[in-house]
Amino acid sequence: MDWTSYDSQLEEALLISKQTPTQEQPYEHLYKSRKILDVDDKHRCEYGRLCYLLGINFYDTDEPSFADRRLISAINIIADKNSSDKNLDTLKHSTRPKEDNEDDYEADGINNNSTTPIDIQYIHILADSYNYLGMLWTSRNEPKRSERYLRKAEEIYSYYKKCQDSEQGPKVTSERTIKRMEELHTLTTFYLAQVYGFLKLPVNAAQYCYLTLVRQLESKLDLNKFDWTSNCLQLAGFLLNEKHFATCEHFIAAAEYMLSGVEQEDQSSETYQSIVANLEMAKSRLYQEHLTSSKEYVMTEQSKTNEDFETILSTLSLTELPKTTIEPRSQLPSFVFPTDLLPVAAPKPFYYLRTFEEALSVFKKGKKAAENSLKYYVLDGFVTEHIANLENLSHMYKLIAFFEPDIDRKWCVAMQKRRADLLSSILNQLNVEIYSSTLKQISFELGEMYSDVWDLLYKRAKADIKNGKKSTPVNRINETALHSVKYLSRFVSLFEDSKTKQLKVEEENIPAYIRGRLMIARLYYHMTHNDTELLVRYLTASLKEYETIVEFAKKQNPEHLVGVQQEVDMAKQMIRLLPTKIKEERGLK
Repeated sequence: MDWTSYDSQLEEALLISKQTPTQEQPYEHLYKSRKILDVDDKHRCEYGRLCYLLGINFYDTDEPSFADRRLISAINIIADKNSSDKNLDTLKHSTRPKEDNEDDYEADGINNNSTTPIDIQYIHILADSYNYLGMLWTSRNEPKRSERYLRKAEEIYSYYKKCQDSEQGPKVTSERTIKRMEELHTLTTFYLAQVYGFLKLPVNAAQYCYLTLVRQLESKLDLNKFDWTSNCLQLAGFLLNEKHFATCEHFIAAAEYMLSGVEQEDQSSETYQSIVANLEMAKSRLYQEHLTSSKEYVMTEQSKTNEDFETILSTLSLTELPKTTIEPRSQLPSFVFPTDLLPVAAPKPFYYLRTFEEALSVFKKGKKAAENSLKYYVLDGFVTEHIANLENLSHMYKLIAFFEPDIDRKWCVAMQKRRADLLSSILNQLNVEIYSSTLKQISFELGEMYSDVWDLLYKRAKADIKNGKKSTPVNRINETALHSVKYLSRFVSLFEDSKTKQLKVEEENIPAYIRGRLMIARLYYHMTHNDTELLVRYLTASLKEYETIVEFAKKQNPEHLVGVQQEVDMAKQMIRLLPTKIKEERGLK
């Protein structure tokens, strides 16, 4: 643009505007001045470009108010207000109905919200101005307004593609601008993914995240493989939560393939190792969820036979269930990477596991993945990730135990001991003040685990005695019960202030606190011993626990006891019965 020529035009217009008007034609000189100031489209777009560049400058220097005004000025100058966009189709990828209206834009100061620029060669300025406004209002914590701007940028790209694909009409001729439009639209989809996350619209966020990943592959531009892999794994996590197991596995495979292309010298970097650990954790979570869903399916199908739990377990491996595909929790658009962009196998159906052999195969893969992740996520430095891996591994042991046909091995020998070893190893290594919630969770899980083992051993022993068989030694049963009491006692003690010993149980933890106390009471009640004095001591401890439950419940809001009222009523009943039992035991001495 010839700014020297433009400056002379401005000077001439100003001189004419200051002329003395005539009585016959008072505005004639102003009309002449306006004509000079009414620059051509090229000059106008260049001025709009100048406003846009100033807007970016203000944005980068954290001056959002000035950036806002300059970017809106750029839009008002470059957009063609004489063009109609009413018949413009929005992108086929859009999943939400268009909510834009003229009043919204006018309130923002945009009096020209056309998607058509005066000059098509400046369309990238128009699109990017809306992108920047979208980012600006996201930073102001107004995602709805941000969405509106980004959707407009999306419409501008749609208009651009129609123009480029049309045999007639304006076309962008600059290769640089063509490349820039593709880059900008990739940014638009990326920003929209973030905005829909803020708006609590996970399906929309996932769809735009997927579009961003695909566009990055299509662009053939410099691709940050670490960022791409991390975003791919994040989307895999969403798919897993929605039980789209097959697609989740497809995304994990895509992430793994992308990492395989990382240069050798970059594989020693901290970033690479952390992403590999996250990849392994994603695999482990997928296999764990496969086992979990399968257990729920088997239990549901077997419950239709009206058999008791022990019978279901003992006949599990002999039961023939139909091969059934795991249905996702929700319907989602197709998320599959084209093979010409990424040579990864298409998603294959996931079926419910029905036998120990099928479950064992999945368990082994999940166990290996969790152990691989733990090589990087050690406790010293990665407490959260380390514990998450251990809990996932522990849960898989619990799940494979469910499918184990040998009940004795299942509950008492291998699986549960390994679970206990995994979790108990970190109990004394964590700071109570910092990791109180985590310690509560682990302590409760360990207590519950030993309680489950004890429950089965106790019932087995009673059945064996009744049938004249050799039963599990009493000492072993009692020892298992005391292990459970040990961890459950630690669990309930974590709700006491270490200094004041004052009890503080959060509303969401009330049911777990009561159930923990109830398990302790029940275990003490069922202890078996030849020493009457010791037996009375156990029964007295049981009574004390039941009394503690009732006293605690009296102080709580009844609404917070809805899910555990039955447990509280049981405690009240035991308080009435136990004193008599204690007297009877003492009378036998």
